[in-house]
Amino acid sequence: MNKKEIKVLKNKLSKNSVENYNPEKITRYSIRKASFGATSVAVAAFFMYLGHGSAAAADNNIQNQENKISSIDENKNNIAENTVEKTSKETVVKSETNTLDKTKLSSLIAEIESKIVSGAYDSKTEDSVVKLRVELGTVKTILENAKTQEELTRAYNKLVTATTQLKTKPEEKKEAPAVDTTNGKATVGKKATNTEKSSESNSIANSGSKDKRNGKVLDTNNPFRTDATPSTTDDTSANQVFDNPAEGADVKTLSNKLESLPEAIQNNKKIQNMDELGDKKEVARGEVKEINEFGGWKAINQPDGIAGKFAIARKTESGVFPIETVNTVYNDGKKSYDTYVGEQAFDRTKEYMLFLGKVRTIASEKEETFNGKAYQRTGLGGSDSFGIKSFSGIEKTFKAHSPATGSKVKVSFKTGYTGDLNGTKAKYLVEVVYRQNGSEVTAYTYTFAPQPSRTEKNEKGIVTPAKDGTGTPYIRSNFNDHNLNRAEVEAKMAEDAYKPNGQAGTFTSSDIDLPVGVTEYTVRIKVTDTERMGMGYQSPLRHYALPVTGTGFSIEQDTKNVAKDLLQRIYNKLIEQKSEDTKWSTPETKGAYDTKLKEIDNLLNSGINTTSNYKESAKSLIEKYNSLNNRDTIVAAAKADLEKAAQAEKAEIAADKSLTEAERKEKENAVDTKKAEEEAKITAAENADKVAEAKTAGEAAVKAVHTPGNLDTVKEAAKADLEKAAQAEKAEIAADKSLTEAERKEKENAVDTKKAEEEAKITAAENADKVAEAKTAGVTAIKGVHTPGTSSSDGEGNVIVPPTVEVPAYTDPVGTSSTDGAGNLITPPTAEVPAYTDPVGTSSTDGEGNVIVPPTAEVPAYTDPVGTSSTDGEGNLITPPTAEVPAYTDPVGTSSTDGEGNLITPPTAEVPAYTDPVGTSSTDGEGNVITPPTVEVPAYTEPVGTSSTDGEGNVIIPPTVEVPAYTEPVGTSSTAGDGKVVTPPTAEVPAGSVNGISEEMPAQPHKDGSANEMSDGTPVSETTINKDRQLPNTGTADSTVAMVAAAASAVLGLGLAGRRRKEDEEA
Repeated sequence: MNKKEIKVLKNKLSKNSVENYNPEKITRYSIRKASFGATSVAVAAFFMYLGHGSAAAADNNIQNQENKISSIDENKNNIAENTVEKTSKETVVKSETNTLDKTKLSSLIAEIESKIVSGAYDSKTEDSVVKLRVELGTVKTILENAKTQEELTRAYNKLVTATTQLKTKPEEKKEAPAVDTTNGKATVGKKATNTEKSSESNSIANSGSKDKRNGKVLDTNNPFRTDATPSTTDDTSANQVFDNPAEGADVKTLSNKLESLPEAIQNNKKIQNMDELGDKKEVARGEVKEINEFGGWKAINQPDGIAGKFAIARKTESGVFPIETVNTVYNDGKKSYDTYVGEQAFDRTKEYMLFLGKVRTIASEKEETFNGKAYQRTGLGGSDSFGIKSFSGIEKTFKAHSPATGSKVKVSFKTGYTGDLNGTKAKYLVEVVYRQNGSEVTAYTYTFAPQPSRTEKNEKGIVTPAKDGTGTPYIRSNFNDHNLNRAEVEAKMAEDAYKPNGQAGTFTSSDIDLPVGVTEYTVRIKVTDTERMGMGYQSPLRHYALPVTGTGFSIEQDTKNVAKDLLQRIYNKLIEQKSEDTKWSTPETKGAYDTKLKEIDNLLNSGINTTSNYKESAKSLIEKYNSLNNRDTIVAAAKADLEKAAQAEKAEIAADKSLTEAERKEKENAVDTKKAEEEAKITAAENADKVAEAKTAGEAAVKAVHTPGNLDTVKEAAKADLEKAAQAEKAEIAADKSLTEAERKEKENAVDTKKAEEEAKITAAENADKVAEAKTAGVTAIKGVHTPGTSSSDGEGNVIVPPTVEVPAYTDPVGTSSTDGAGNLITPPTAEVPAYTDPVGTSSTDGEGNVIVPPTAEVPAYTDPVGTSSTDGEGNLITPPTAEVPAYTDPVGTSSTDGEGNLITPPTAEVPAYTDPVGTSSTDGEGNVITPPTVEVPAYTEPVGTSSTDGEGNVIIPPTVEVPAYTEPVGTSSTAGDGKVVTPPTAEVPAGSVNGISEEMPAQPHKDGSANEMSDGTPVSETTINKDRQLPNTGTADSTVAMVAAAASAVLGLGLAGRRRKEDEEA
């Protein structure tokens, strides 16, 4: 058959069928295809038509016809399969049979057991084989007891995963002794050969005369020739394997794993950095270099062992790719070379570009083509363009991301072309393969042209067309005996008018299925239709076709299956522990949780979905799960509510003005105690319902600690106490016989007035504390209105006022002396005992009826015991003073004059210092006995505080002593806050002075000569007598001792004076 006949035949057959001619595929499939009746008839008719035509042409036509028929048959098969599948589904729905398909799992179990028995796993580590045996036993149990198909599927996946985890034993490398392989002959200039025994691999180096594979075709396209992992250890993106959580993992571990799962795993990141990888290849600017590896992608070797190649080109200094990447054809009519810059269409964003195909030209005429024909400079067809055999394409092997669940792969990259001959361009063939049961399985294959008339979208994927440039379409160079000035052409190419600007197209595959158990897969981008490469064969330069760039070159595995599996495991785990989880749930949260579980179950049974949808569903499920099984949160919330109740109760207590500060503190402590008790009950609760009950009861208990009081009620109670005090005071007034009726009325009115004043203070009090203070002060004030009287009257009804006692101020011990700031001796004050003939504590009248005021006794301050002795700083004995009772006819504490008007100073009583007990004796430093002072007690046979009569029937009133109020030690002086001297109080004369008798005390003599001053410098005449009859407590122990001493001295002095006076009368 000549060229014309072939051309006619091409017109009859589809153009696409001719271009898809593949002798290899005919060899492989022709017998199988001929088994179909329709195919046999077509082949017979075809041979009759061709007659004695070329065998090659016949093969070509047969293949084309087979492809058509096969396509028809496949379409029919697809229709039949769809019909069967539809019918099958309907049947399943109607019958709802529960029959389980155990064939797949049974076959896998049998296969693994067979390998174990045959020793196929002897090269694996003992530990990994033991684990496989354990998993095998578990799966066999599941096979026997499974209730659902899902259980069988999970068991199958687990067993597949176990097989992928088998580890190969490390080989023991033995170092071979050095062997002389030269046999004593010279080796210079001779090709070296490897005489060492090669390792047991499928490498070509092992194909020797004794190799068991000798004589057999070696499938060099198979990347799975050995058990060794492909060399991608420096390429982490190519080797990503999902770290599946262990069996029995908890919900948190599974949900975290799902949450961190990406939508897809990118396996081809390494090649995307084109310029960095290109720089390592040491390609000069404007150079095209032939290589066999780039970014982990390797050249595909030929079936006959020819090593594969591909090319890398680098831009020129002018920024254009070299002329070898542009179609240059010989124009016989113009006798020129035309370089079609408009036909260069690919991505130019990087400095480098890969080219998978090489077209034979004058420059490569010695290189073998796929069709094996010799090079001829003329006579080929207008579309003939033969590919060099060693340029078959590139391939790379990647790890399957999840062998346990399977995954789907998607391949996408930018396409383009470097030339066009009569509408034909170099085509791409994309292929994905994996290894299963010892054989290579093709998962995907698709051939496409880079410039379809429009975007192609089918079940294989999507192809968008590359586009020609928009500038001047070609650069014409004069023919010069098959020589072409490349520098001149490339300089032109750099000009804007000629600069190539064609645009790249794209290819994106459909999802390519990697079944469960697949651990690796290989992607190949191959040269196909190797006689239609789209570039001229008459160029004096090399031609490279089929451009590929790393930019946008993506190979990714989706994670849908992994995501679904994780969600399924989460769901199963939650169902398994549901009864335990929901014991801490309320009816509302449990209902919401059940609804969400139902939604997840529907999703898992509705086929495959997206990873993002599985993740979102898991997230919402976990939220519902956390709302019902988080015991700590529920308990903490209950305790927080209890704390709020406690704070509210404390606030109520603080605002209750009916409470005193002490009562308030007590109530607050009671709240804290009650809260602690109720918190313990919450902690001990067994579930959420019990927590709620304990919280409610606890809040009620805390709120019951305090009931708000009424400040008005407190005030009324205080006023009632005030009324009681007033009634008691009135009763005391009524019982006081020393008062006249008028005075009694006056006192009772004073009580009522005082009570009214204090009640007003209680009414104005702001809180309970102020009410208590006002009540206490009010009771005291009311009781202070009246002090029961001790006065009496004489025979004529005149009131007899008892004498008072004045306590002089002095800070040193009584009976001692000291010095002032100038060194002058200060004589201590003395106590004077007045002479008085009437009973002590009474008043009388003289012959004219004038009231006689009784004398007063002053008690000096003294810090040592009265009547004791001591020693001074130098050890000298200090003799205690003795109390002498002077004879004096005038009232003690007054002065008089003798007949000549001389002042008569009244006697003084000195109190000696004595350290031994009163009434005992001691010795001085020389052994002399010191007789202690004695105290004489006047004779009085009646009980103290009562009255009697003397021999003549006169009433004898017992003496009384009133102690004045003073906060400093008795007999001392002090200063107020403003520095003024505070004069100590003196004995008071009850009911005031009468008959114009002066209330001023007589001056007391001092050693410094200031006869009219007290020890603190205050004039005696300015000492004011306190008119308050009741003397409050002084508040100090020292003052009590001093007062007792003063009282004793006064009683003693008065008694002695009375006795002396009686003796004088009797004399």
